[in-house]
Amino acid sequence: MEKSKLEKLLIGIPIGVAFFLVGIFVLSLMQIITLGPILLSIILICAIICFGCISCLNAQRMLIKDKKNIYAYVMIGLTALTCLLWIIFIFLAQSFVNKLNSGIELAELSGIWGYTKATIFITIQTSFANLIISNIYTLKKSYLTFQIVQYVSNFIFDLWLSIIILAIGIDGDVFVFNANWLLDSKFIATIVVMALAFTILSSVIMKNLIRKRNRDIVLEAGLSNPDETVTVVEQPKETVEERIKKLDDLKEKGMITEEEYNSQRAKILEEI
Repeated sequence: MEKSKLEKLLIGIPIGVAFFLVGIFVLSLMQIITLGPILLSIILICAIICFGCISCLNAQRMLIKDKKNIYAYVMIGLTALTCLLWIIFIFLAQSFVNKLNSGIELAELSGIWGYTKATIFITIQTSFANLIISNIYTLKKSYLTFQIVQYVSNFIFDLWLSIIILAIGIDGDVFVFNANWLLDSKFIATIVVMALAFTILSSVIMKNLIRKRNRDIVLEAGLSNPDETVTVVEQPKETVEERIKKLDDLKEKGMITEEEYNSQRAKILEEI
């Protein structure tokens, strides 16, 4: 199926940026340019934009089916917020490095570190939320067992990872970790490893199930490429009045004969 203009743009931007980054890398290897702080910031911002474009592809495909789909707008909003936070982080990181090089104490950078933790935390939540929203919208009540396993596993691993990120702080001039119990407990470690394994396994299974369902839809539609992902858009069915009016217009324009008109009109009326 032909891609929409927005989908082509979301795919084209990362491809264009990839060529740009490869060019920058080659030029730096040949020592034609130097990867200074400004150029490095540009590269990182480009990478963030690519991440945002790729992350919005599922939401864009959802909007093809329904332009008022609230789930798609939530996914786009969360992704845009995450990208904006990371772009701001790049400039804060430069300030962080400059202040460290100037001999400032680590304790005075607690504000920047707090912002960094918040950005990582929001990124984790956005990633899990987009995955869950996409699965719920695509699968609905299908494969409910795999969905439940994945969502519970996601929640456990998300909670564990979030606590670790938030537990890292600054005490004086050193980084400290305030949740050693989380890493020392074998029971918690076992639960987290199992949750991670179930998350990966259920994601792979559901991805294959979705691919199989898309393949079946394509084959039923009689398309030539069964590996192509299809977005099925239901066309509204014309009423009898609309069909007869269209038939009248064709007759008035001389595009059909009287016999053809009567024959088609009779077929339409038979469907009532």
